[in-house]
Amino acid sequence: MILSACSSQKFLQSGQSVLSDVKVTSASSNFKANAYRNYVRQEANAKWFTLFKVPLGIYCLSKADSIKGKKGFSRILRNIGEAPVVYDSTLTKYSMNKLEQAMKNDGYLHATTDTLIRHKTYKTQVNYILRPEPRFYIQELTYDFDHPNLHRAFQADSAATLLKRGMPLNLNKLSEERGRIVKALHDRGFYYLNKDYISYDIDTLAGSLGTAVHLRFRHPHEVDTQTVYTPQRFRQIRVIEEGTDYTSEAPRDSVDYGNLRFKYVGYPHLNKRVYLSHIGLRPDSLYREREVQSIY
Repeated sequence: MILSACSSQKFLQSGQSVLSDVKVTSASSNFKANAYRNYVRQEANAKWFTLFKVPLGIYCLSKADSIKGKKGFSRILRNIGEAPVVYDSTLTKYSMNKLEQAMKNDGYLHATTDTLIRHKTYKTQVNYILRPEPRFYIQELTYDFDHPNLHRAFQADSAATLLKRGMPLNLNKLSEERGRIVKALHDRGFYYLNKDYISYDIDTLAGSLGTAVHLRFRHPHEVDTQTVYTPQRFRQIRVIEEGTDYTSEAPRDSVDYGNLRFKYVGYPHLNKRVYLSHIGLRPDSLYREREVQSIY
């Protein structure tokens, strides 16, 4: 009763209103609009048990005065409560753009977003209305590699691909596939490659919701292909240890042990056998990123 009687209006300046409610709905009954809720950039005050805005009510028990509100009991109330969310039309427009882009990324290429905004006294309600339109899918899927070494390496791991004919056109999946391909190539010795080598051409097919997706693997013009397209091998495995007692006068030493070369600055803290048992890399072995990461 006490909390509900307290008004957040006293904290507002002229022309401001409290964002009292936010909804995300769809013009299509079979479209799950709430799946895109995270793209809304301004939410109303939190509710307890989905009914009562208790944190806001606690905050509103404090004094509105800018000085008195920061002292004594009012300060405690503000610390444990939640300040009223002041409606920001800029964030509403930003949210509309993010929602629309998210739907397009999921294959709804003609998606749009509308808003229904209601202003009542000092409160504002916002309803984002999503209009997805039909979803596009991948009908044709082709690949083009500018070097046979890469094509063979890709085919050896093609069963793990994230892209399939008939699946919805999802731009996030396309990006994930770029990362997966590069990671797989790193595990086959192609150390210098990155996602910038991979691009997509996407064309809609006339008279259908199908699309033709073409993946291109092309090196930048300034790149030395003799190096980047050759699987790399380890020439030497070095372990450099700087002791906690490091100073400019600290002793320095280098020693070969097993397949490793050790360089010490200061006094060593781990036995060489410990390093040797945990580092499975060997000189002249193929670079595999997975093996390198496992050492950490």
